[in-house]
Amino acid sequence: MKQKLAIQGVKKLNEYMLQAAVGRSCDDAVRAISKAYLQLVREHPEVYDASTRFPDANDQELQQAQESVVQLVLQVLDAYHLQEEIAIHMVRGLRSILHGFSSIEQMGDFY
Repeated sequence: MKQKLAIQGVKKLNEYMLQAAVGRSCDDAVRAISKAYLQLVREHPEVYDASTRFPDANDQELQQAQESVVQLVLQVLDAYHLQEEIAIHMVRGLRSILHGFSSIEQMGDFY
């Protein structure tokens, strides 16, 4: 059950970010997908939490859902013409920022 909820959470995150990215590029697209990420966390905190605490990281469906999110962000970043390795680090950095921010916000630690 927890695994299925984790997969659905990652898929929902991808949906939010994809809708936000449509018709946008460069900084506007990055801002839009970032806002969509935070919106998902605010609207569905339990689903988001489940999507970060999955029992089986080797689950193929989960990996595919996660890869969809990564590919979406890479497509957004493609406008910056980054080298592949740099682009992957940017995806990781953006996720770290958004996850950190949303985690702190959920704890009520922002005044």
